[in-house]
Amino acid sequence: MALVCVMAGVCCRAQIIISKVMVGDSLTNLSTQLYEKNVPDSDMFVHIGILRRGHACIDWTLRGAVTIPDSLTFNTNSKTYPIAVVSFHAFYRCVGLTEVTLPPTVKMVGSEAFYGCAALEKVHLSDGLLMLEERTFAGCSSLREVTLPCSVPPRGPINAFDASTYEKCTLMVPQGCSAAYRNAELWSHFVRIEEMEDEGVMPDDLDYDKWEKAMNFMDSFLEDEMWRMPQRVETDVAWTINIMTSEGSREVVFSSRSEFDMAVVGSGLANECCIDTTFAGRLALPDSVTAPDGRRYVVGGVAMGAFSGCWRLQQVDMPPHLEFIDNLAFYDCKALRQVVIPANMKEIMSSAFVGCNGLNRVVTLAQRPPDLFVDAFDDRIFNTATLVLPEGATEAYMATDAWPLFKYRMENVDF
Repeated sequence: MALVCVMAGVCCRAQIIISKVMVGDSLTNLSTQLYEKNVPDSDMFVHIGILRRGHACIDWTLRGAVTIPDSLTFNTNSKTYPIAVVSFHAFYRCVGLTEVTLPPTVKMVGSEAFYGCAALEKVHLSDGLLMLEERTFAGCSSLREVTLPCSVPPRGPINAFDASTYEKCTLMVPQGCSAAYRNAELWSHFVRIEEMEDEGVMPDDLDYDKWEKAMNFMDSFLEDEMWRMPQRVETDVAWTINIMTSEGSREVVFSSRSEFDMAVVGSGLANECCIDTTFAGRLALPDSVTAPDGRRYVVGGVAMGAFSGCWRLQQVDMPPHLEFIDNLAFYDCKALRQVVIPANMKEIMSSAFVGCNGLNRVVTLAQRPPDLFVDAFDDRIFNTATLVLPEGATEAYMATDAWPLFKYRMENVDF
């Protein structure tokens, strides 16, 4: 698999390697990536994960502890490289992980690398660690101990951990280093900082500038890879439109954000459904809608929680220009039997169809596989529903992390 991106005139091609790692008592694949040409003035580095939203580098269903190796050998050139980065979403929502140990070679842990690892209790960070990024350990509600053997506190934003983690979790630092950590902006928020018997280790490379370049490099790649779609549609304005359904006219909420030049179904606000949750029947969403200011928008997304709790909703016909389905969009729509994903779909996010117990058929018209979060559907759907793919697209879908989770039966249709 080859991925191409450009930054500051430097071309780079990424190689993917799949190795093996133990998680608890299970041996699983570990996805890593190496750039053949890297950031200016920086060494080549291997990072855990493949820089895709919602794509964990291991089997996300496995339970137990994992220890990351310190280096990997690439088959393409037989060279061995140290693992230097745990990248964006590397262990995203690996809800069974209980303990993680990073090797001393790791310099940086990317944004949301361990996001939503709800069972994670202990983290042993690298003694070469220099940086954490945004929300690295957000959603790790069980985290009780973080061990950090660096004598120099790594840098990072305050939101690298949840506020509750700072209150409940113990930070273990080297002997004689607690004062340094209490004076560091990130680490000072831990209520409990205890010293270990071992003395601290000075990182062998304190070139923060180099790793900031590496971070910016990966962020630039991510912007391209994620199609620049909003994670949350913070609306400029919301309004209701009467739409004819199988049960007569119904009010449906739409909203817009001019920055993305689109309208979305729903407001994107928590616990605010776009339609009466008791609605039973079929709803055909329009291709475009007119905002109160008279501007016409293409309907490009389904907002967070747009149909959440519509337990009697039987069918939704999605417009052809729809590009994303946000978190919890169809959560608990128990009466849905079939979902047809439009050809332009690019991203289906976390828990979008969780709780849709009646769903037995998922049809996708997209020749290029949409970026599917591994928890967009629940296990029952992955295990029993039929996945229908466009003719000739099977290989592309099976090369992703999440689409192969559909285990029951697959069909190919020439749409």
